[in-house]
Amino acid sequence: QTLSSLVQPVSQGLLTGSYTVVVINPNGEVGVLPNGLVITDKPPPFIISVSPGSFLSSNQNTILSIIGTGLVSNSTFYALCNGNNIVPPVGPCTVTTSTQTALCPFN
Repeated sequence: QTLSSLVQPVSQGLLTGSYTVVVINPNGEVGVLPNGLVITDKPPPFIISVSPGSFLSSNQNTILSIIGTGLVSNSTFYALCNGNNIVPPVGPCTVTTSTQTALCPFN
């Protein structure tokens, strides 16, 4: 828990669907995020491997091969650089659900 993040356990047994997230600060300020939490009956994606494990920053459109479980065709992929900067792919990712593989172009 930091000034910009909050961790809150969620009770088991919630019905599937979208839930509004409400945070109330000690001073009474309120933040609301409609549909901020989605409960599903499917397991979350799990990444087994990423290849290549590294590449030069000067490389253009390096294709990352991501192998995992629970990958679906409309999954969203990002790289987290140095634990801070979220880097989106430079183009659409292709997910092959039969092999649970995603190919994503990054710069």
